[in-house]
Amino acid sequence: MAKLTAESTEEGTDAYGEAGSIAQQSMSLIKTVHAFGRQQEAASRYDEKLNKAYKFGAIKGFMNGLGLELTNLIIFCTYAVAFWPVPISFVRGL
Repeated sequence: MAKLTAESTEEGTDAYGEAGSIAQQSMSLIKTVHAFGRQQEAASRYDEKLNKAYKFGAIKGFMNGLGLELTNLIIFCTYAVAFWPVPISFVRGL
């Protein structure tokens, strides 16, 4: 689970870097982009990279939530097993 979270973080960071690179190139060459009418193309490439980063962020969030809930499940099951004998002993009159 930690490996998948780490991979998602790395891929998301790479995707944000690629999106930032596209934005930087478009802004530095804004006159050329505008002269050739490539605004939509640059915007769609940027959106594609951001959607990729969003996907990896969603995977990371899901894995973090799953890990937290599994930890809570283990803790509460341990409590249940630890305190199970107490009510049983009262019922049996021990």
